[in-house]
Order: sequence, then structure tokens, then C-alpha cells
Amino acid sequence: MGVNSRIVADAAGHLAAVTPPTDVATPTVPAMVLVDGSGNIFKTTDNGDGTATLNVSGGGSGGGDAVAQNSTTSGESGTLVQGAVTTSAPSYTTAKTNPLSLDTSGNLRVIASGAATAAKQPALGVAGTASTDVITVQGIASGVAQPVSGTVTANIGTAGTLATAAKQPALGTAGTASADVITVQGVASMTPLLATAAGDLAHDAVDSGNPVKIGAQARSTLPTAVSDGDRATIVADLRGRLVVLGSIPELNSDQVTVITSSTAETTIVTADASNKLHVHALIVANSHASTGTLLTLRDGTAGTIRAYLYLPASDTRGFTLPESGSFKQSTANNNWTIQCTTSVASIYVTAKFIKASS
Repeated sequence: MGVNSRIVADAAGHLAAVTPPTDVATPTVPAMVLVDGSGNIFKTTDNGDGTATLNVSGGGSGGGDAVAQNSTTSGESGTLVQGAVTTSAPSYTTAKTNPLSLDTSGNLRVIASGAATAAKQPALGVAGTASTDVITVQGIASGVAQPVSGTVTANIGTAGTLATAAKQPALGTAGTASADVITVQGVASMTPLLATAAGDLAHDAVDSGNPVKIGAQARSTLPTAVSDGDRATIVADLRGRLVVLGSIPELNSDQVTVITSSTAETTIVTADASNKLHVHALIVANSHASTGTLLTLRDGTAGTIRAYLYLPASDTRGFTLPESGSFKQSTANNNWTIQCTTSVASIYVTAKFIKASS
């Protein structure tokens, strides 16, 4: 049964509630079911302290405490809407009533308009083809060109065996296969890589460009003459010494002749059928005690006079010229001669000459 409480006022006129005696039992509120004109069902629940809670169990479209659209929120009360919490999205059947679906964080599962069942992720498009549901930068024939400017910074990050920064070519170790390097190297198990270095022009080819030569051709004989203006191989002797101004030693010869009491033209250098003979040194000695003579040097029997040399009695005279400035023959297969103006016993002649094709 109910318990009456007294309301009293103090001297100032303030009202105060007086708590019922503690020896009086707490009343019980009976459970009730109410239905409003819209078909909403309301149930009461005894709270055990003399009060009751009104619960909305279901009913029509209006709800237990229906409010109008765009009404002021403050001071309003309404129906509590709940949902079923599941780790993953449940499967529902068409035309069946089911609770709203929540994840374990209380987020309501929804599908955005135009999206697939799962939230869409950026994907790669097909080059040259317009694609949907992707985030791509691509071009198509009918597209409008978009200018791009500024600076783009890309970092490859860390993926698999890749380092944070993009790898750079590095030097490998000779004889050892290495990873993450761009190298040309060899190991015992691989096929040898053969490389041949050659100039851009062969010997005796018409010269062009900028010549690059390494080394020289070693010879004991003169090479075949090339045409004027051609590129030629550098020549060295058999020990690799370059032939610059002198001649190849094997082509440098000498010959000794003795002229006794004669004024006839005498051969001092015998003809060579294949080469011209260029005289670059001549030594003559007079053994007569009192008679000197004038000597005439010719580049062949009855040939052109190339030099005169006076040889006093009991004296030695001669000349030595640089090989490049020697007395040159005009044709091959010719001898050299000396003729004494006065008969003297005796004249000793030593001639040094170079065999040459020109």
C-alpha cells in the first residue's frame, strides 16, 4: 500500500520533504501494459524503490514519445534504437526483419551509394582506357591534356629486400658474384666475356677522324709503302725502339773500297736491285806522302755528280750527315762511284749508306 509523506515549511517559508519512517515497508508498483491510439505498446517495470520505468516494446509508426521533424532537441525524449554487434558483417535474407549491424567498436555498418559491398580501394587502371572506381593518372585519346608542374618526391620505403632509399649501382668484388650491383665481372663458373679493342681504321686505309694508336709494328725490313695521305702504322725495331729520324739498323750498311793509281770511275757502293741506296757518311784516306787529289762523287756510273772532295797527301777527310739528310739516289739498282783527278797510290774509301724503297 502507499505511504503518505508530509510536507512542512520552515520559518522562512521554505518547503521541505520529510522522509517516511524507516520501519514502513517500500510499496510495490504493479506491472502495467499500456497501448496508445497509434498502437504503440508501453510496459512498466518496478524499480524496487517505489518508482517504475516505462518501456516501449513496439507498436505503430509514431513511437512512444514521437516528435515532429525539425523539432528542438533540448528537452525531448525518444525511442532508443539498438543494433546487433558482430565481428564481421552478417548475412541477411531478403524480406526478413533483422537488427541493425554494428562492429565491435559500435560503428554502424553502412554502404555508400554507388559502392560495392566492401569499401572500395584505389586500383590500377588499364593504360589508354578510362576506368571506374580507381584512382589513376592515365590518358586516353579523347581525354584533355592536363599540365603537371612542381616537384614530385618519391620514396620507395621498405619492401622485401629493398632498402628505405632506392639502391644505387655499386662496385662488385673481382672473381665473386655480387647482388644489388651493376658490374661486368667474371667468376670461375661463367663463360668468359671476350672484348676486342680495335681502331676505327686499318693500316693503309684513307685517313679520317682522330687516330688512336697503341704501340708500334716491330720490323727488320721496311713495310710496303702506302699511298700519299693514308694512315700508316708506327714502325719500331725488333726491341720496340721507335724509328723517328734514323733508319732501321738492319737496313744500315757500309762498304770499303781501295783505289790504287787510277783516275777511272770506281764503284764504292754496289747496286741493290730492290732498293735505292742513300749515302750519309763517307771517309777517305790518302796514303801517298806527297800527292793529293780531287775526288768526284756520283750516284751511278757516269751518273750525276753529287759532291766534290779534295784529299791532301797523307790525310784523311770525309763527311757524316744525318740519315734524313743523306745523299739520296733517284732510282733503285744503281751504284755509287768515286773518280780521282790525279793518280795516287793509294786511296782508301769507306761509305755508309741506307737501303730504302724511296
